[in-house]
Amino acid sequence: MLIASTIASAAMGAGLESSEIIRTLARERGGSPEASVWFASGPKLPVSDAAQVNAVMSDAEASDDSDLRNIVHAGTTLVASALAMAERTGARGEDVLAAALSALIWQLTSPRAGKRCLQHRGERTTRQGSTASW
Repeated sequence: MLIASTIASAAMGAGLESSEIIRTLARERGGSPEASVWFASGPKLPVSDAAQVNAVMSDAEASDDSDLRNIVHAGTTLVASALAMAERTGARGEDVLAAALSALIWQLTSPRAGKRCLQHRGERTTRQGSTASW
């Protein structure tokens, strides 16, 4: 369900301006063609860029998964990253599920992860380290 929800949310967010901006920036950067950008034609991107673009698309419509206890949308980044790495490495479906679920369980049950999310409630940290309020 988590994987289907993430991809469905990305389908809804794929045409939004924020998704188009991050997709364009990632394509301009270029790099090794390792993983696909969902719902878009064009070349593959480096795995980290493809995961970021796909996660932004999934989060753009605010219809992705939520864990209100920890104020986090853990599935969005976990699924986008797991699928991008799976494409790059040729991993099997059961390996992708195991990796994504292990990371999700850790994030949702780790007191430190929950505390960090609550400390930064209202901010999102970008890959480059800057924050944006929401």
